[in-house]
Amino acid sequence: MRTFFSSLALMLKIKPLWILTLLFLGLIACQKENNQNQETTNPDSVALAEAEAEIWEQAQEQLDTIPAPTKILMLRDSATAAWDSLMRYEEAKVLNVKVLVRDLPNIEGFKDQRSLDKIASLGKLLEKNKYNQTTMTDNKIMDKYDNALQELEMLVGELSAQMVELERYPIQKEAVDMILAGKTQDIVVRQRYISFATAYNELLKQKQAELTAAGGEVATLKPLPIFAYATNPI
Repeated sequence: MRTFFSSLALMLKIKPLWILTLLFLGLIACQKENNQNQETTNPDSVALAEAEAEIWEQAQEQLDTIPAPTKILMLRDSATAAWDSLMRYEEAKVLNVKVLVRDLPNIEGFKDQRSLDKIASLGKLLEKNKYNQTTMTDNKIMDKYDNALQELEMLVGELSAQMVELERYPIQKEAVDMILAGKTQDIVVRQRYISFATAYNELLKQKQAELTAAGGEVATLKPLPIFAYATNPI
């Protein structure tokens, strides 16, 4: 893994600066959250974390050299891309629930229709209450959505544990795995957007006078919304 990051760092030295910035921000935003959600003393993981930290420091030095008007647009575009990815991720949850509702009864030995009906109801609830860039700032709406999400993951986990023949059904197995992956991935995927949006908002606040003086598009940029939670996030 260290060889990979060393090669990546060398490659980035000859790339345009904006490519380096976007790549590193996306890479580190994702990897930092993965590291925070995994406790390990594996030597390879430690080496990877050290390599990431070293490259991130180099990337930060490069970022500091970018003019504020250019950097703010880069961060905005990165936040937009992260948000679009997040919405596709949330939509995939609903699609996977529909797959389970349709196909789990076809698995040999399936008996728990009551739990499957509850999963179907939760899927409809998530689809109806999917957050957007307005409702994401309402902690009651976000908590309601995340509570339904946690209940869904719990029920799918319990139901799949009962189905000893699940491995023989790749479509159903994949849908189950995708939903259960949310236990560790939901916060990671959201954090990608949060990282970009927070960096954007901070720069917008710090460099407001410079951006206004620059004129054009950057003079009228507005802050991006950030998730609000009444309780701990997912």
